[in-house]
Amino acid sequence: MMRKALWIYLLLIVCISYVYPQPEWLKRAADNAQSIKVDKKASMIVLWDVKELKVRNNDKITSHSQIAYKVLNNYGTDAGTISLSKSPFLKLKNLKGWRLPQGKQWEKLSRDNIVEVSASVATGYYTDAFEIVATFPEVKPGDIVGFEYDYIEKGWTGFYKSFVFQAQEPVNISRYSVEIPKGWKLVSSGQRLQNIDYQVLDNVHTWKGYHLPYEPDEPLSLPWSYLKRHISLSFHNPEKSIEQAHFSNWQSLAHWYKGIADNRMVVTNNIINHTKKLTGNMTTLAEKIQEIARFSQKDIRYVAVSIGKGRWEPRLATITLNNRYGDCKDKTTLMRAMLKAENIPSAAVLANVNSLVTPELPAFQFDHCIVGIPVDSLPPLPESFHSAIVKNWLFFDPTDPTIELGQLPAALQGNRVLLAEKTDSVLIEIPYPADSLYRRVSRAEAVLETDGSFSAKINITDYGVRAASIRHYRETTPEPEQIRHWQQMLTNIVPGVTIENYQVDDRRDTSAVSFDIRAKGYLQKAGNLYLLHADIFHLSEKPKLTARKRIQPVWFGGPLWEESEVIWHYPEGWIPETANKTIEYKCNAASISANINTVDNIIRYHTVQRQNGEIILPEDYSSAKKFSKTLSRARGEVIVFKKQ
Repeated sequence: MMRKALWIYLLLIVCISYVYPQPEWLKRAADNAQSIKVDKKASMIVLWDVKELKVRNNDKITSHSQIAYKVLNNYGTDAGTISLSKSPFLKLKNLKGWRLPQGKQWEKLSRDNIVEVSASVATGYYTDAFEIVATFPEVKPGDIVGFEYDYIEKGWTGFYKSFVFQAQEPVNISRYSVEIPKGWKLVSSGQRLQNIDYQVLDNVHTWKGYHLPYEPDEPLSLPWSYLKRHISLSFHNPEKSIEQAHFSNWQSLAHWYKGIADNRMVVTNNIINHTKKLTGNMTTLAEKIQEIARFSQKDIRYVAVSIGKGRWEPRLATITLNNRYGDCKDKTTLMRAMLKAENIPSAAVLANVNSLVTPELPAFQFDHCIVGIPVDSLPPLPESFHSAIVKNWLFFDPTDPTIELGQLPAALQGNRVLLAEKTDSVLIEIPYPADSLYRRVSRAEAVLETDGSFSAKINITDYGVRAASIRHYRETTPEPEQIRHWQQMLTNIVPGVTIENYQVDDRRDTSAVSFDIRAKGYLQKAGNLYLLHADIFHLSEKPKLTARKRIQPVWFGGPLWEESEVIWHYPEGWIPETANKTIEYKCNAASISANINTVDNIIRYHTVQRQNGEIILPEDYSSAKKFSKTLSRARGEVIVFKKQ
């Protein structure tokens, strides 16, 4: 009898585990989902997002993660897929998943729906990392999905961590805890943490967020990657040295990487001979720097291989020279070795092109490497170099094919870089450059016909960084495709436009294109009046900022200077109702000025729009709103003609 009862009990346990395969935390999260009220625009609810991280004295880090979503509409079905990294330094274990279809029973994640993909496919370079992708293929609105997994991480590269409490979607429970060994130091920095509770008990730090509402989209906002609620932190053992990659400050990290980078910058006879061959006929130091930069950028093919120490340690410079390929660290190291062959000092500079560096957290936050040249030790450099000089260092990115020496890549602007030198000031902020480096001047000489059609000669000239980027585009894009680009852009403004006589004029500091266009029926007729949209380079759009209040900052975009001029020749006997007009407004981030002048049978429409890359805070929203309204008015200006 006892044995029979035991079998019944075991059978009952098996049945229960089959019907309710989900863990207790997921069951609680699902039960609470019914009572949560959310904005109708939300695509999902983050029901539960909990991560517990433990750091060991042997530099091993373990973590346990649990996350669950409720899908609200078709846009939220992506919640049924999770992608997780795996590498020799980062081991993924115990990945599990569950799905509760609406009105049905729980189901487990099938092994058939877990695939391992080389990260080389996603990143475009060879790496020993992989992506583990787990998917519930038939997720529908109303479903609840949950995942659970563990990580074991070895080595100092895990000493910088981030956790996102919320991006845009509503979050019911979000918790992050970090346990560090006694005696270790932890430093944290976060953004938008007003609704996040923080507590520390002994050596366990915990952050908690509850009932975080949906964040609505607002026009001209920063990307959600910048607006997210998140915490970043670094930790280290102060008793260990920088050789063991425990960094108490930025100087120690810079000192550590200087040793690594300089050890790979060995100047061999091969490098000396090749450098002399390149620079032998040059008389000035500036010319030599320019030629070495050009060779590193153009003649060394970018091929990234990230295996083991190759994630942060470059190859020997002579190997990269012989291979004629390398990643950003390799190209930087070779360029520095060639500069050294000419007795020109330099430093390796660590950068991040995918996210902002957090200055409060000395840790390896970097994914890119460029070259820095101290200008104080050199003769005066040409003025064309000055835009890339910051804090007496000339910066150059030999990996970016779209820029020239003297220009800073857009990906680095507004971020911080780490100078791998033994100085006090190693973390340097790269400012947004002058808007003149992103200048475009568009001109048109147009002739209106009595039937409402027109023809025009177009010239568009780009300057500075914008010219370098356009020049690279034209070097790598067939001419027919370039023409199609302009055709598509202009067709949005001038329906039925055709392009003829396409020509390109590239020079050292400018890149220009010219062509002729024709269009029929451009003017609109209203009774005995003709209406002309004066601007053929920009769409006429309604103001983008119309709401009475603002939650997030306003961002019009990066530095920009756009100047356009259209000279309209109109037929005899036509009388424009508008003779002269000026429309203008300026706020702290942007300005717009439009002028319309009429003389003889010519109307000159001229606009200048400038932006400096700054953001406008919600308390100054009225100025941003007025700029948006003025810009829309200037771009949409219509000239009304009457016939005599």
